[in-house]
Amino acid sequence: MPLHSHPIPLVGNVEEGTIVVKIQEMEDFTYTAGDFFIVGPKTPKHTMGNAKTDNAIVWFAAIGAKDVPIKIPSER
Repeated sequence: MPLHSHPIPLVGNVEEGTIVVKIQEMEDFTYTAGDFFIVGPKTPKHTMGNAKTDNAIVWFAAIGAKDVPIKIPSER
């Protein structure tokens, strides 16, 4: 997933595989099957992707208001 941020909180659950979340100016976070994680609305811009070439299944729940976007794309 390209560089982006969120104006609302998200909860993620990795059902299968392994993903890496790369947050600007922070260490990388690796999540594997069974892990839950939270992305807060003030989390710096980040990317997310499979840790390997294997497929990964991740479920997200977004907590927001009507007409508020879930994701804001970013160039930098």
